[in-house]
Amino acid sequence: MIARRGIAAVATFVLAAAVAVGPLAGCGGASQAVHAPANEAPLVTSPLTALAPAASLVWLLDVQPRALLGDATLAPAVAELIPDATFASLSRLYGVDVRTAEEITLASYPQAQLLLVRAFLDPAKLEAAFAARTVEVEGRGIDRDGSPVARIVRTWGTRVGGERVQLAMFGRQAVGIEVGRFGPLRASEGFAEGKLHRASPALAAPPLAQVVQAAKAADLAGEAPVRFFVPGPFDEATAHGLGGLLGGATAAALTLSPRSTPGERPTLELRVILTGSWDRPAEGRPSADAVFLRQFEALVSSPPGKLIGADATLEPPKVAISRETLVLTARYDAQTLARRLHLALEGPLTALLSSRPERTD
Repeated sequence: MIARRGIAAVATFVLAAAVAVGPLAGCGGASQAVHAPANEAPLVTSPLTALAPAASLVWLLDVQPRALLGDATLAPAVAELIPDATFASLSRLYGVDVRTAEEITLASYPQAQLLLVRAFLDPAKLEAAFAARTVEVEGRGIDRDGSPVARIVRTWGTRVGGERVQLAMFGRQAVGIEVGRFGPLRASEGFAEGKLHRASPALAAPPLAQVVQAAKAADLAGEAPVRFFVPGPFDEATAHGLGGLLGGATAAALTLSPRSTPGERPTLELRVILTGSWDRPAEGRPSADAVFLRQFEALVSSPPGKLIGADATLEPPKVAISRETLVLTARYDAQTLARRLHLALEGPLTALLSSRPERTD
């Protein structure tokens, strides 16, 4: 069920960010393509979501690690979830410190996964890492020449099992990695250069543009540092999700925001947002907000929900309804939730840290 996957994605956002930088490993020894003409116009890499194409998007996760991890009140919770030693191991293994990234965007397409990271990067280190984790490096080209902050360098190859992978470095300020069928990453280059005028970024086009506005309106403190989006319409197999609400939904989103009050333990506020048409129900039928609340409570009380601590709300969740929007809000103690997540993610993190480069030569 797509709603279950969305909640799981938000709950494991730190792991998703850490896993995402795994393929960022460099690429030496490839054939050199002809240089593109020099261009000193700055690349546009902020926000990163503006580099993810809307066409065929399945879902999108956007995280702002620096804003999230830079909150001193959340330090104990972060330490519970991922200790400093684990962050250090991830940095040594993959060449990127997740804590320094301003933004991480992971987008899924029918035959490809696209990861974008905005941070101050070392292109040579990234290329070396890519080569170390790629079975065969097939090529390297400079798609846009210019100064170190204006050029785009792309390299591509094959991973274990024949899986295709390519890396694009946007100056020193951002990097993209694409696994699967090539396509979305080249669109990202076009967006960064300001060349794609007939295509739209994921969050700027319907139906996600509407749910983005609803998310901003619901978060009084500003844009949430963790956001997960799923565009509709939902297929027949998924439309029955959330008690049939997904059948009338045009898009879904989940956001996670830290909240802190002096003298109190920090909390995390989860919002689940649906856009669509919520007409008054027929007589004797439950309203959309009642269905939404009941389905959420069933999900968080399920074994997977309990495993990640989604059932440990500080107070009963609430649902606000308008003609075009449903917004469910639930609050969690940050440190308690982090402790439960750590227990759920300890195995995957251990496997991640024990992984080795794919190349053996």
